[in-house]
Amino acid sequence: MISKITAIIVAIVTMISNLTGVIPSKQVYYSDVAYGTHKRQVMDVCFPADVSKSEGVILFIHGGGWMTGDKAAFAKRAQSTAKTVGCITATMNYRYISKDIHCKDLLKDIDYALAKIKSMAETRGITCEKVMLVGISAGAHLSVLYSYVKKDTAPITPCAVGVYSGPADLSSDSFIYDSSLLPTGETYKLLSYLTGTNLFLLNDTQRKRELYKYSPLKYVAAGNVPTLVVHGALDEIVPIDDTYRFVDKLKKNGVPHTFIELPDSGHGLDNDSYLMGKSDKVFVDFVNMYLK
Repeated sequence: MISKITAIIVAIVTMISNLTGVIPSKQVYYSDVAYGTHKRQVMDVCFPADVSKSEGVILFIHGGGWMTGDKAAFAKRAQSTAKTVGCITATMNYRYISKDIHCKDLLKDIDYALAKIKSMAETRGITCEKVMLVGISAGAHLSVLYSYVKKDTAPITPCAVGVYSGPADLSSDSFIYDSSLLPTGETYKLLSYLTGTNLFLLNDTQRKRELYKYSPLKYVAAGNVPTLVVHGALDEIVPIDDTYRFVDKLKKNGVPHTFIELPDSGHGLDNDSYLMGKSDKVFVDFVNMYLK
């Protein structure tokens, strides 16, 4: 008798699943999934408990000046987000920049990671058509640059982007000279690795032109994906003045966006809990509006 009742329940759940497109399951978390052959080309991927046949993806990208940092920074948030908003989430490592690895290579890493997530989903009968990239600091720079530049060629189409403490204009004097990240000479060395060009061999005009090529500000245009911007007014590494110009250009080009300024926070966004709570609610709104 019990077995018959169980069979009936299973049949009902299966019928509901087929009607609604929901596949009942437990949350599944994969650690250190390789998406390439380099030791840094790994990510963690989380499938939520109830996955639909067509599912959005949220990809978190850590900061660290393109040369440090780890996916673990977003590990807890990736798992909790998968549970609260019901999307596939992932947090990725990427290759650190060096004399041989540059920004274009890091953008390729995002390509490879998204392709791997898409493949993993397909083996579970899930189609992934939209992704929201979310990053902090250097990860924010990569997230927005990728979302704007690679929108039409990405393995999963960017539909929104979250930019937390992200540098908008690498060529600005405020970023080069006012940032407490590194002394100016070390900053040029770092950005030489990022661009793949020896900036010490260029004059000031040439350096600014080269750095602007890798600046999100350059690529703001009508049709860009909706953009959530969160920045601390006291940011000592990425001065907020460039973010003001970035947001103003979003506005002038009609790009859907929300800008949340944290008046008492620095680069770590750690002194305005109420506004950070507000930004979390806006993030969920972005997911519901643009990813589902």
